[in-house]
Amino acid sequence: MLAHGLSSAALFIMAGQLYERLHTRDLTLMGGMWGQFRYYAPILMFFCAALLGIPGTGNFIGEFMILFGAFAQYPVFVVFATFSLVLAGLYSLILIHRALFGKNNIEAVAMQETKAHGLPTRPLKDLGKRELSLLLMLAAGLVWLGLYPQPFLDTSSHAMQWINNAYIYSQVTQVDASQLLDAMEAR
Repeated sequence: MLAHGLSSAALFIMAGQLYERLHTRDLTLMGGMWGQFRYYAPILMFFCAALLGIPGTGNFIGEFMILFGAFAQYPVFVVFATFSLVLAGLYSLILIHRALFGKNNIEAVAMQETKAHGLPTRPLKDLGKRELSLLLMLAAGLVWLGLYPQPFLDTSSHAMQWINNAYIYSQVTQVDASQLLDAMEAR
């Protein structure tokens, strides 16, 4: 959950940053960002890939642990979940292709939108130092979770054990009342 929160937060931040620059959310109007932005495009690609769960990120550790742990009891659901991961990968690849490598009309969209809002036309700016440092901190957190997740697993192990015990205890205590009555009568 922590890794998903970091990668999703970064993608929402980046969507806001892009809206600030282009004043549109229409993906079909965007394209060619790889040649326009020096930092924005590779960082967007990293966070899209991290959300998919590439090895080396915390999302991979989380997805692997969930699928591996659930497979013993729910193999059919794990297979369906694996197919949903493939569909999420397809969605991210479409996003990356259209936004980063699509038809290069991003400057025209930016000029059109600034004129429509009565703003002075100015060239597109890449990420500033503050924006870049924020996104790099989120990326470092994801890589740290992916390469060394043990401190976070140790912190959450007590809570996870409590949930597991509560689940097992509730299964054990669900005893048929007629069996109890029969046992009491037998005494």
